[in-house]
Amino acid sequence: ALCFYWGALGFQVRIEGKIEKVSTEEADDYFASRRRGSQIGAWASKQSSEMQNWEEFEERIKTITDDFADKEVSRPPFWSGFRVVPSKIELWQAGDFRMHKRELYERHLDEQGDKWNLRLIYP
Repeated sequence: ALCFYWGALGFQVRIEGKIEKVSTEEADDYFASRRRGSQIGAWASKQSSEMQNWEEFEERIKTITDDFADKEVSRPPFWSGFRVVPSKIELWQAGDFRMHKRELYERHLDEQGDKWNLRLIYP
């Protein structure tokens, strides 16, 4: 599930569905569309691992920059992506005294294809 909440606007979107890994080709294409600095950062970062100090990261960036000095930055083998294929989407709008407006869209596949049903639901 994904949830996007905008408190200042009093609005939220919640999406539920299956997770799919993107294809190798799609990951390659997306990686290639990123700026060179972001590509180098993907190689240099040990994402979410503990780092001793910022200089350690800066040194990794310098090393990777030097490694790819005269060539395109290839996609790291550990770098890819996922997508949510939605089956439900809920739109929530804040209302006074908890009288929120909620709309639930549910996806249904049948012989005629992909359809979305809309239901209003209580707050």
